[in-house]
Amino acid sequence: ENGNLKYEGMFDSQCRSMNNSNMKHGSGKEYYKNGNLRYIGEWSNDNWNGQGKLYREDGTLYHEGMFRNGTTVNRTM
Repeated sequence: ENGNLKYEGMFDSQCRSMNNSNMKHGSGKEYYKNGNLRYIGEWSNDNWNGQGKLYREDGTLYHEGMFRNGTTVNRTM
């Protein structure tokens, strides 16, 4: 954890990041340092991609819907 966000989910061992680690890919969850859920949904190339839910650090829902390259798509909330 060492100050970084925690992730649990799938990795793509065929896809490597700049630091040569496996990239987040498929379904997964990301958590804030305080243990609260930050994001749950689909990943591709180490980014939020596809259907998912993004939460604020206090646990309230910020966006539910589509994500592309780590950002929300058509956010209406």
